[in-house]
Amino acid sequence: MRKCNPFDIKDKDCPIFVSATDLRGFLGWGIRLRTHSIVNHSMILYRQGYFVSQSWVYKEIPIERYVKKGIMLKLWQCKDITKSEKRRIFEGIRDDLSLPFWERMYDCLGIVGQLVGLRWLNIPQLNYCSERVAKRVRVLLPNLKKHPTPAELDEAFKKSKRFKCLGYYICE
Repeated sequence: MRKCNPFDIKDKDCPIFVSATDLRGFLGWGIRLRTHSIVNHSMILYRQGYFVSQSWVYKEIPIERYVKKGIMLKLWQCKDITKSEKRRIFEGIRDDLSLPFWERMYDCLGIVGQLVGLRWLNIPQLNYCSERVAKRVRVLLPNLKKHPTPAELDEAFKKSKRFKCLGYYICE
């Protein structure tokens, strides 16, 4: 397993797509149980030292919030990203961050839909973490399925020739 320190990633290397495993909470446990995966969160390292993440509200979060005991990060990078693709991804992130807070809220109904196997059950203008990340990944992988789970995003990165795993970060 190759180690990768997210603190070492520079702006020029971004965006970095992150598959996370958080062993500390009930929601994460439920997602892992339902998806039969160890991955239960998706986010993007979009500038040095900061993730954008769909928490209760989509926002910029300092890396320090995710480098804690009980959290593992797996970092993915598109090997052949173009300047145009990068620009579109960053514009989409900025557009989402500028939305009013009620349009950046977490799609709790969507999680219920995932848990009971009804992917269509959601609030269309809201997102859960992997839906928010998928909006940006579709710039690079246009055939990505609708309403993916964090595990399905991670699997899409693994299967794509465009992506490479930079490594893992596990806080000890």
